[in-house]
Amino acid sequence: EHSVQAMFIDHTGGHVMMGTYTQPAHIVRLRVPSMERSASLTLPPGEEMIYAGARWQDKGIFVTSTLPGRLVRVSLDTLQREGAMIFQQGEDRAVSLVVHTHPLTGAHSAFVGFANAWQESTSSIVQVDLTTLKEVGGIVTPPGCTWLYTAVASSGFAFFGSRYHDFSSIVRVGMSDARPDVPRPPEGHAAGQDAIKLTWERPFELYHTGGAPVIGARVLVRPSWHWDWTQEHVYGAAAADPAAPVSGIGKIVRVHEDPSELLDGGYAAVVDGLDAMETYKFAVILTNKEGPSHRSRSSEAIATSFSATLELILLGTAVLLDILLIAAYA
Repeated sequence: EHSVQAMFIDHTGGHVMMGTYTQPAHIVRLRVPSMERSASLTLPPGEEMIYAGARWQDKGIFVTSTLPGRLVRVSLDTLQREGAMIFQQGEDRAVSLVVHTHPLTGAHSAFVGFANAWQESTSSIVQVDLTTLKEVGGIVTPPGCTWLYTAVASSGFAFFGSRYHDFSSIVRVGMSDARPDVPRPPEGHAAGQDAIKLTWERPFELYHTGGAPVIGARVLVRPSWHWDWTQEHVYGAAAADPAAPVSGIGKIVRVHEDPSELLDGGYAAVVDGLDAMETYKFAVILTNKEGPSHRSRSSEAIATSFSATLELILLGTAVLLDILLIAAYA
């Protein structure tokens, strides 16, 4: 029971709870102020390397620095494991959390930070419903805000401390009704020489809109070889978006087709006006009355097909060569 990484006082005020960064992980309960051991729990395989913990009512919430991370709920009265969830692939090393009760709905959530670095030096913060142990929301952090090792909450906001190379950042997250959560990255389903059909699902099993209906959606597109969205972000409207720029950098220059309303499983759009035999990456932004969401993580590189013009030229050249060869041997 070495490497005590998480500590908090239980709901009675009479015990200190400790979680260990070990394999397997242990949760130990000590009486205060005597520090006498009163109970302990060894977690099952996979739920190891506890990195952070917090109290929610008479429950203990612990997160693990595993690949992917996990969240475990424990009764503080009986010190029995009540349930657990595994985060999505890529949501690795859950290392910080705060708990929050929505002032209007009474919903109880944990906001979890990860010590990971997505592409373009971003990370993620995920909202978990503590009753159902399901993911219900999330955001992608701005570039440079990765490795979210610490977190505190105050006045409806969560503050995550970030470590990135030689500097640190603080990420502030609103925990009540706000802008929509980030959608999932778009996926390409069909490609022509100048167009790609995209779909993107709602972000989680219980779609979190930020407390207000989604009224618009945008697709961002850039060549896959260009890493900076801020230089190449060409917007297109997949659904009418009042928050989309109307002039300057980022204005809508391409209208996306089919359809302009929400689908049961998410959204769909056809991105046209692309170059043949080029690879692109895409991202998505959603908007409600509070404003636009963070952009999604970028899609995989998706390629347009062979140029029809070039294909005709090559076909014509091949036919011409055949004619010449027939004439030469006639």
